[in-house]
Amino acid sequence: MCPWVSPSPQSVGTLRQEASAAVRHGDYGTAIDVLTQVLQQQPHSAMDYNNRGFVYLKLGQEAAALADLNQALALDPSLDSAYNNRGNYYAQQGRLTQALNDYHQALSHNPHNDRARLNLGITLRDMGLHRLALENFNALIAFDKLPAHAYAERGRTHYLAGHWNWAMGDYHTALAALGDPTLGNLGGLHHRLMTWIAEFGLESAEVVHFPRFPEFPQFA
Repeated sequence: MCPWVSPSPQSVGTLRQEASAAVRHGDYGTAIDVLTQVLQQQPHSAMDYNNRGFVYLKLGQEAAALADLNQALALDPSLDSAYNNRGNYYAQQGRLTQALNDYHQALSHNPHNDRARLNLGITLRDMGLHRLALENFNALIAFDKLPAHAYAERGRTHYLAGHWNWAMGDYHTALAALGDPTLGNLGGLHHRLMTWIAEFGLESAEVVHFPRFPEFPQFA
């Protein structure tokens, strides 16, 4: 028995807490089992379908994830987190236009969904729409939302657009915002940043000082 799961019958609220704890520990199988118990008690809960769909995505069970996310949106067509998660599903499938539509839907229902805006920017970049991608990363940076991710992804966009000085400046700003990558779940972002910096032919530990650039750089 996992330490975050009680052996006795639990209320829906307690089960949701247990599912959240299981996800934090990376125990996605337990999270699925617990969320399934929740849905047996609350079969019309859009948020719980969304949460289980999110966990299925983590497990790579894409068909089950899509079914749950579709059900979440059928129950609550305004649930922005479900649009964001379904957008992630479509992005993983390479169906970028559908992903783009879902991220736009998420933001139309909740303009403050920062993860959807970040994902929208990444998808626009993957479609080669660098200027539009930068607009979304700039918006996050302007309001100090997800700063490490926003600077990292803006830097990547600058790099792909051929603006390498701006890219390196953003990479190092992202590293500063990241802090200690061993804390929280930011190790993956730190690894990506080190990989991207290495593309410049630099040692990953080397600190390079670049001139400061405007917060919203302009380029043709």
